[in-house]
Amino acid sequence: MKKLLICLLILALLTCALSGCGGENEELPAETPEVSETPNPEDAEGTEDAESFIERDYIAARNAIEADTVLLTINGSDVTWGELYFWILNGVQMLESEYGAQVQDFNAVYTGDPTLGSNAEAVLTYSINAISQYRALDTMAEKLGVELSEESKEGMRLQKESDMRSVGAETEEEFAEILEQMFSYPELYEYMNRSYYLVDDCFRTVYGNAGEKCTDADAMAYAEKNEYVRVKHLLFSILDEERNPLPEEEITAKRAAAEAALEKLRAAEDKEAMIDELMPQSEDPGCQTYTEGYVFTRGKMVQEFEDAAYALGDGEISDIVETNYGYHILLRLPMDVDAPVEFSSSGDALTLRLYAAYELYNNALDVGIANVEVVHLPAMEDVDLQKILNG
Repeated sequence: MKKLLICLLILALLTCALSGCGGENEELPAETPEVSETPNPEDAEGTEDAESFIERDYIAARNAIEADTVLLTINGSDVTWGELYFWILNGVQMLESEYGAQVQDFNAVYTGDPTLGSNAEAVLTYSINAISQYRALDTMAEKLGVELSEESKEGMRLQKESDMRSVGAETEEEFAEILEQMFSYPELYEYMNRSYYLVDDCFRTVYGNAGEKCTDADAMAYAEKNEYVRVKHLLFSILDEERNPLPEEEITAKRAAAEAALEKLRAAEDKEAMIDELMPQSEDPGCQTYTEGYVFTRGKMVQEFEDAAYALGDGEISDIVETNYGYHILLRLPMDVDAPVEFSSSGDALTLRLYAAYELYNNALDVGIANVEVVHLPAMEDVDLQKILNG
């Protein structure tokens, strides 16, 4: 659940970068530039050439302002130069990845979205927005009265141990030195590690471990908005184990078996009980896992199957539907928001009720992010990226 939530919240966590889980979200780069590596001028492309290439001194840039200088507040919480600089470097990397070239002039208009202003303004907007996501989470937790659970505290400890091993740090001092190379520091690492677990604790407080506190009405509204349907079906496969077509006479026999099953279903008073009785004939391996039927939305099934499902009303049986897999018979069922849509890698059922809870939770966080109060302090006037980064 936690990793899915983090993806939805677009939280670029340092813990993920250190443990090799970064890169899941294209909007937030997973790493900062390394101190020891400066791009080779010979590799410059596009509008740049070797003569115009700027060898940036990232350490000197960071030291241009005292690390603990408070530049702004977000929801009343201080943001120091040390924290902002970490995100600035992420923002610069994002811009240079987008341009495919080094940013020469931070005062030039950002071509990706001119409404943001200059390249410098785009980087600062990105950086402040990134920090705002964390502060919005803090504000939500405070309003809910959420403190980290003991389970989350243990998770934080184990995560840190894993991160230290992954970068070869045997002591806290060695780990701090490595964080320094990433233009981070222990307090920022701990804060981001805490956020990784806090987001889950807040979710559980509001919606439960698996979204069970999400109301039936909210779950059904989510299902209707996203056009989910629930279907049980029989498959009479026309493919062998190597997924090659069966001989013609076997295909003919499969068609006859499908027609016989369809006749029984149409004659049955309780069609769901009958399809369950006929299920041992189905050659769809998924029916053993999805015993409550498939719950899906548009674009998730082969077109013929999807068209047939959406053409049915609750309790209706389809004709025989032909796909490349074989002959299908579908029974459309009333929506069950607690039926699995899919299963996690650990085997947990991911239901529509859970997905609805995710959406509601993230909508609430989005509102919190949109409404953060950002106050620029006088020291922010000293943040001149052209001067700081390019000398």
